Amino acid sequence: MGVKIIVLVLTFGMALLLAFEKIIKNEKKATAFEYVIFFILLAASALNLWQIMDDNDQNKIKEATESANRDSLRVGIQRGIDSGISNNYKLLAFAFAKQKIDFDSLKFSIGETKQIVSRINEVTPDLDFSAENGIKFINEEGGYNNFRISFTCRDAKATDIDINLYSVILWSNGKYERIPQKYLFMDGNLDLSKDSEYSSIIGLSTNPFHKINCIFIVAKGIYWNASHTKSYSLYSVRRFEMKSKVYSDLPPETYPSVRKLLEPK
Repeated sequence: MGVKIIVLVLTFGMALLLAFEKIIKNEKKATAFEYVIFFILLAASALNLWQIMDDNDQNKIKEATESANRDSLRVGIQRGIDSGISNNYKLLAFAFAKQKIDFDSLKFSIGETKQIVSRINEVTPDLDFSAENGIKFINEEGGYNNFRISFTCRDAKATDIDINLYSVILWSNGKYERIPQKYLFMDGNLDLSKDSEYSSIIGLSTNPFHKINCIFIVAKGIYWNASHTKSYSLYSVRRFEMKSKVYSDLPPETYPSVRKLLEPK
């Protein structure tokens, strides 16, 4: 474009100079050759002017086309974004429905997003008898065998823990007896943070004729996650050998003898 303008200025200037010197001033009659040169310069100037104008038109068309393409691309990107957002809302709504959480996109906010995402990603608490000392014999006193029962909360915080304990005794005569008494171990208002432990002492009546060979403790209850959006049922059984002081899971071979007795009534 710049070169064409320079050529236009030079050719038009030479034509004006020739016209001024030879035709307008008329110092001497211009020759036919000079007239030809004059018209050639004018024609060249006109041609250059037309090309410059045509270039301007082409540039305008090109700019208009590029602008239209940009607008089309912008619209396409926006549609893609809108579609992606819509799909994400659908996925979030589905995920929230799975978690039994109401989802209203019209009331959706960044703060709520963080809370809901944290709920979806919330770790499930694992509440059960402590691994090493879930049942521990303390002493025999006042006609009772006293045991310390301990629970550990793993992985995440557990809230509103409500657990009852039931027991079955295997006496030295080989008979099983389910103790009718139910022990309120956790009352529903107790929370345990991650990796924390809770313990309580229960007393089982002694028998003047027989000693305890083994006790079986069943824990049954319910607890919630930290955000109180999901509850978990608990049913867990452990045993404690009085002679060896061994604490362990309930072995399969004891199921036929104590299974029915261990069912809480």
